Formats: sequence, C-alpha cells, structure tokens
Amino acid sequence: MTAPPDADRDRCADLADAANDPSEGTAPPAQRWLLIEHPGPWGRLALTDSGIAPAALGSQLHAKNHASATMTLE
Repeated sequence: MTAPPDADRDRCADLADAANDPSEGTAPPAQRWLLIEHPGPWGRLALTDSGIAPAALGSQLHAKNHASATMTLE
C-alpha cells in the first residue's frame, strides 16, 4: 500500500495539537452525523473547499437531509 500524495503534510489535528488547541467540545451538537472520509486537504469551508465534485456532494447532501444529520469531512 502506498501513502497518499500529501502524506508528508501535517494534518489539521496535528497542527491543532502543536498549537495546544483544545480538542474536546469543538463539535456542534447533533443527533446524527454523516461523516465523509476525504484524504486530501480542504479549506476553511470544508465541503465547498474540498475539491469533491459538486455532483458527488449533491448525493451526500440528499442522504444528510433524509437522515436529518449533520455532515462533516473526516
């Protein structure tokens, strides 16, 4: 198995740990979560800045709305 092309880049969790940012209690409250695994970088607006094709996000948004869930990238 090979590492993703950006494997040598720091992940946001690593940067947050290095900055001593608190990790507890940072997620908004929700009864259901729809997590989308995405290996590449994303910007401040995770879903729209992720580079995921809008058509693919459309089907995920439909699933999120159907389940009354909050969606996030992982």
